[in-house]
Formats: sequence, C-alpha cells, structure tokens
Amino acid sequence: VGLAIQRAIEMVSADPDAAAAMQTYNLLGDPALKVAGLDGIDSGRSGFARWRWQWFAPGELTDASISGVDGDADGSGLANFARYALGLNPGDEVSRDHEGVLSFDPGQGMVFTSKRRNDRRDVDYLLRVSEDLANWEDSPADVEELSVELESDGVTEKVRTRVNRPEANRLFIGRKFKQKP
Repeated sequence: VGLAIQRAIEMVSADPDAAAAMQTYNLLGDPALKVAGLDGIDSGRSGFARWRWQWFAPGELTDASISGVDGDADGSGLANFARYALGLNPGDEVSRDHEGVLSFDPGQGMVFTSKRRNDRRDVDYLLRVSEDLANWEDSPADVEELSVELESDGVTEKVRTRVNRPEANRLFIGRKFKQKP
C-alpha cells in the first residue's frame, strides 16, 4: 500500500485538477489521502479557485467551459468569475441589486451606484464607460469613486461612482471584473 500511495502522490502533485479530485474523494474519509496530506477540499486554495471547488464536481473542474474563469455552466451569459466577484453561486439569478443603478444627481452629475464584495481580494472591480456601446473605456480618468459604505451583512459594500462627462449625449455604464494575479 505504501508504494501505491507514493505513486498516487507523485501523479496528483503534477496535476492540480487531479489533486482536487482526490481531495473531494477524501471528504469520504479515505485515510490514505490523509497520509498524503490531501485532507480536505480547501487544501490551501483561496479566492476563485476555492469558489470553483466549492461549486463544481471533479469532472466539471477539468472543463474550463463549465468551471473556468470565462465558463458559463448555466448558459446565462454571466461568466463564472463575474458570479464569484458578485458573490453569486452558479445558477443564481442576477437581480437589479447586482447590476447597479445609474442616476442623475444635480450636485454630483451622473452617479452609478453598485455593490461589491469586500472579501474578494483577487478581484479588480472596474467601471466601464461608453458613449456608443461600440467603444468601451475601462476605468477612464473622468470616473471618480464618491463613497463606499459597508452594508449590514459585513461583506458587501455600496459604492457610489461619479462619471464626469457633461458633454456626452448618451452614456452607458458597465462593470468588468478582472482577476488579480
């Protein structure tokens, strides 16, 4: 049994997806995997990687179109990384609360109010601006964060951002979620 465990450890350590499948199997309590140091689903994973392992089966984890950053398992058009950044699970409905609201404030101009998670250290939340829906700018210079308020749940922040383009006839706002290295 010892030689079999050593070979399994060598094979698993070379392939992160295989390692995670072994970790998932270990949830059933296989003592050999505990000896190999694979004793739980987290095993040092954090951020998006941990979220993936929480929500997808081992077979799905090997298919990037299902569980990868740009994957969309339910076909909704919302990529996995965006779901993670918004604090959603695969298959969760996206509500108006997740999308954000653009309004005109006489004292501030165009203000976009949205929510973001404060526990997502591996996410850059970018505001995108367009005047024609064809050309988008990520975090342009005329975008200013006005306020950030912690919500009562302790993990969500309400963010108010001003877009200072008084000369624009039309203005479209979007959000982009970029994975930090």
